[in-house]
Amino acid sequence: ALHTHFAIDCAKPGTTEDHLKPDGDYYKSILHLIDDAKSNADLFGKSLFVDCVKVSVLSGQSNLTSNSAAYLIAAFIHELRADICAKTGQATFPKFLISPFNDTGSELCLAEGQLDVNHPTLGIIVTSPNTGWKKGI
Repeated sequence: ALHTHFAIDCAKPGTTEDHLKPDGDYYKSILHLIDDAKSNADLFGKSLFVDCVKVSVLSGQSNLTSNSAAYLIAAFIHELRADICAKTGQATFPKFLISPFNDTGSELCLAEGQLDVNHPTLGIIVTSPNTGWKKGI
């Protein structure tokens, strides 16, 4: 049987701590898009399996320490992966891709860059930083 792939985009620039809570806008938007994808999969007699979610979070809240940011992101992923599995009926959690975005010396970037090591059971994959090349390098 051929697989059907859904690419879901839930861009939310400037996310803050409030967006990451289960009743927050960003969190609810992600789940709403998954509901839509599941409905579309059902129309074709297919089941939806979410294997990977790329998230960009806390870009609108630069006043956090790395420990606070890491805690908020880990809590967000912990809750979201359970909700995704509940909605799709899948038995395995999706992986989460994080690309550190801010300046490489920022507290948020440091927190994002260490998530996979500090929270190995959450299935986080940290990619290389998402910063542009600086002039002269």
